[in-house]
Amino acid sequence: MGAVRNLPLLLIACSSSLWGAEILVQGPGFQLSTADVEAELAFQPPQRAQAIRADPDQMRALIDALYRREALVQEAENLGLEKDPKARYRLERARKETLVAIALDHAREQVMQSLPDFTARAEELYQAKKERYRIPERVRVRHILLRAATPAAKEQRRQEAESILKRLAQGERFEDLAKALSEDPGSASKGGDLGWLTRGKTVPAFEKAAFSLQKPGEHSGIVPTRFGLHIIQLESRVPSRLRTFEEVKNSLISKLRMQYIRDAVERWRKRIVDPKRAKTNPAALEAYIEATVRQAQNSR
Repeated sequence: MGAVRNLPLLLIACSSSLWGAEILVQGPGFQLSTADVEAELAFQPPQRAQAIRADPDQMRALIDALYRREALVQEAENLGLEKDPKARYRLERARKETLVAIALDHAREQVMQSLPDFTARAEELYQAKKERYRIPERVRVRHILLRAATPAAKEQRRQEAESILKRLAQGERFEDLAKALSEDPGSASKGGDLGWLTRGKTVPAFEKAAFSLQKPGEHSGIVPTRFGLHIIQLESRVPSRLRTFEEVKNSLISKLRMQYIRDAVERWRKRIVDPKRAKTNPAALEAYIEATVRQAQNSR
């Protein structure tokens, strides 16, 4: 807490109290109390506040930040800056914007007190579009790549690929051969492991060969792609399956709840700001706009 540590009167919990709270920081013309810190923590989202409370360094940083803010506020007041007309407008504008946010929060809290049960609607949505909740088939594979950019280069390297297939047939480990011979810098050091793949993530020829393998340990023949010649081994495969309603229920209900709250708050907001509730002076309004535009154009 840099600024606080450098002040001789600070970081001393005074025996006196301010509004029933202990003073943590005594600054020139102001005080920072435990009540001030608690008020700031209450303003933070609950998880954030809990994280701060559980970490001494974050607590010190928060108190330091509050001290710095109070010091600057005190200086602004000492200079009488809030008396400037522009400053007064900025303060009033900030007050109104804060009240708008508070009003919207209040409307949201009111809606949340009487939320309907979304379970039936969630199941409706699930049944209507089940395929949306399908987990795609995936395979985990290794490969050995011999780079070759042209058909001629591929033909020249085919004998090398066939040699690798023979060594695999004689019992050599795919992983060892990949580490020694594969020219794919991203996977060679990992024994050719490409991790889990779903359809549409690789070039078509590679995908077709990889997904045609059925048993772990099974490997393909030579598979040419634009990158060169591949030999692919299947590590594992997971078939496609449809997630059950119970698996997706909470997620669906959460989305429905959020949309319901957003819609309800928006309806409330539109009702409050509905122009039909206001009385407009059309003549004055148009005259003001016309005069303002004319003045702006004349000042160009």
